[in-house]
Amino acid sequence: MKAIDKAYRQLEEFERTTYQLYKDDDINESDTRSKVLDYIIKDILGWNETDILREGFVRDGYFDYELRTSTFNFLVEAKKNFVEFELPQKGNEVKLRTIYKSNEAVINQIRSYLFERSLQYGVITNGHQFIIASFVSYTGADWKDNDCIYYKSFS
Repeated sequence: MKAIDKAYRQLEEFERTTYQLYKDDDINESDTRSKVLDYIIKDILGWNETDILREGFVRDGYFDYELRTSTFNFLVEAKKNFVEFELPQKGNEVKLRTIYKSNEAVINQIRSYLFERSLQYGVITNGHQFIIASFVSYTGADWKDNDCIYYKSFS
């Protein structure tokens, strides 16, 4: 991965320039992936193309990304630009149960993909909001009690 400071500067520049072109447009999920997420994943976060699996098939459909290292895998589920997640106004960390009801469809979707891939962690994004969590529990505890980190926007 790239140095955190350099990546942060790249993200700020991306938000000021490229993202401004799309933020007010009702771009579809495919455009969100190709115009926003591919850039964030590869150019800002520094993932190599060989570590990215796109449009992987599972019984319930196709997940958007699986990012892989030799020891850790997680899924990224993309939504179209104007699919807004309902997130608390203050803070950026809550239990999944806090946001589950208002984001039930997208959370259930990534959970089904995670089960199919035998993975625990995932990211749900519309290109500017991000929900990051362990959407599965392997300890016997209720998965909704898992912590979730969320970002309401780039700013």
